[in-house]
Amino acid sequence: MGLKGISIKRVYDTTHRKAADEFFNPALADAFLYQRATAYFSSSSFRLLSTGLSSLFWSRGKMQLLVGKLVSENDWDAIASSKDKAYKEISKVFPSIEELKKMMEDDNVRAFAELLGSGSLEMKFVLSSGPEQLFHSKFGIIMDREGDGVAFAGSINETEQGLGSNIEVFSTFKSWIEGEREYYELYSSLFSDYWEGVHIGGIVVSELPEELKEQVVIAAKEYSKEQGPRKASNASLRPYQRKAVDYWKQNGYRGMLEMATGTGKTRTALECVNELVNEEGRHPIIIAVPTGEVAKQWSSSWMEYFGRYPRIYTPSGGEKANLQEYASIFSNDAVIIATYNFLAGSFFSSKMLPLIGEDALLIADEAHHLGAKKYRDILSGPYRFRLGLSATPHRLFDDEGNDAIETFFGKESFSYSLEQAIADGYLAKYDYFPKFVELSDEEVEEYSLLTRKISRSFAKYLQSPNEGEIAINDNLQRLIYIRAKIVKKASAKYNELNKILEDLKNEGKLSKLMIFCEDKDQLEQASKQLDSLGAVYRRVSGEKLSAERAKAINDFGSGDIDAIISMKVMDEGVDIEASERAILMSSSRNPRQYIQRAGRVLRKSAGKKKAEIFDIIVYVDPRELGAQMEKIERVAIRGEILRAEYFTSMAHNRAECNAALSSLRRRINI
Repeated sequence: MGLKGISIKRVYDTTHRKAADEFFNPALADAFLYQRATAYFSSSSFRLLSTGLSSLFWSRGKMQLLVGKLVSENDWDAIASSKDKAYKEISKVFPSIEELKKMMEDDNVRAFAELLGSGSLEMKFVLSSGPEQLFHSKFGIIMDREGDGVAFAGSINETEQGLGSNIEVFSTFKSWIEGEREYYELYSSLFSDYWEGVHIGGIVVSELPEELKEQVVIAAKEYSKEQGPRKASNASLRPYQRKAVDYWKQNGYRGMLEMATGTGKTRTALECVNELVNEEGRHPIIIAVPTGEVAKQWSSSWMEYFGRYPRIYTPSGGEKANLQEYASIFSNDAVIIATYNFLAGSFFSSKMLPLIGEDALLIADEAHHLGAKKYRDILSGPYRFRLGLSATPHRLFDDEGNDAIETFFGKESFSYSLEQAIADGYLAKYDYFPKFVELSDEEVEEYSLLTRKISRSFAKYLQSPNEGEIAINDNLQRLIYIRAKIVKKASAKYNELNKILEDLKNEGKLSKLMIFCEDKDQLEQASKQLDSLGAVYRRVSGEKLSAERAKAINDFGSGDIDAIISMKVMDEGVDIEASERAILMSSSRNPRQYIQRAGRVLRKSAGKKKAEIFDIIVYVDPRELGAQMEKIERVAIRGEILRAEYFTSMAHNRAECNAALSSLRRRINI
């Protein structure tokens, strides 16, 4: 991905948006090197000094920080003659160990301490003797692993006010843009000169004294000790979570936890790890996740629970690191988070996997992915301990994949269903609104024609399964796909969406909304309808970069936008507690998809009393297709009705839903 993949403006004005949110966090998310010159530094800036450094730390990047400090003329003479005496002046702006320990409650400050302790953060001070010689430069360079960089310069200091609350203006210069490259190289060269102490006139460049560096590291260690091993008491676990942990232990530290979306699978898994460490000692831990966003959520949860950040590996960056680093990470206390794509890649299997040993723990989040052919080789790793997590581990129409998962984790699993979670009050109650709409006459005619072709093609396939099998099968798939598109693009579906949105606006509820789509056409249509109603929204799809997706989720959670229109990438793994209502534009008959999508709005949050799920279901009256096709279509519509019945069974307004379903059955005699 890199810096080229994010939107970087030429000039930033922070009147309406914080600099940390609009520029620094997105740019640092995939950075390899961050060089920063800033005029002012104070202990209060520690909280935002490290804004974005968590992302830098996750990607194993490095920061060089150059800070200005004004000293008295009397002290200047002593400092100029002996740099060792710079400690006295620098220590004046440094927080005490007790102050630092208090600051360690902030995840970013702990990341700052870890970076400093590991050498990933280097800090120097530019000391000057008077206002006329004050080091007042405010600029920086951010570089990615591809060698592309962006320089920035302006009024902004690396302080809490500068990054957070001040109104600042600064410009950017990108190394890959003709006309900007010259300025980028100028600032890059200037930083190097200051860093190496080339500009000597009236200033002294001093390393951060080791005593102060050690002070930060000691504070982080003491804070962690005071917090203890971060083992939560049993009382903090919900009863079903405690049962899940006990099940896993009693099953020899192996098994699948089949727990509904929003019921705390990650929290349960962390307690499982804690129990394993207490009983069996430390072992290398690999956490497999579907996406980079989910990886970062896991990293934050791990840091909160155990007091340190794991390492994250994805195909975009991990393979370029030094192999010596990999050789050192698989000690008994090694913890890494990696995407399924990375774990299934040749680099992991050939270079990293042999270093793990025989007693590792594999935690597979959304473990149903392991049944896919391209990921099954992951199951051959040397994992003595195994923990699978999924709301819906069963793979539809994939017996081979299900067998592979069951062989690895075991046939038995711990189960805590969506229905149980709602009944126990751990997930929000919801109202379900099935919206049944018909195809138009023209669409029915085209649908009927394709259905007859499918029937004839399938009959021919059954009569001669060996001759021309592949060609006929491809033809069947093509016809089925074309027919499915008629349903997806049904004009009545968009009319119904518009009615739902207009009703929500009239009721003052056109907010905290997620719209789930299947393709770009649906994204476009939903966007147009939200535009017409004046709603503020973001579109999230697999084509969006991870930083953009993360920003959309943050803006949604803060209430800066009303809605998210999503295409598949939000179906699983991402925590969005703020959402209160969902519109399912088109759901497959695969229970995993519609259960995961519903789960996005059922997480409890402050002020959420009840969620709402709107399900737009297109159907064809079987009697309109003729006697030959009627039976086939009745099977198809039953699949849609099963989904509606599933949601109805747990809905707060189930009586209303049952009435709608009964009306449909009478209407089409099913």
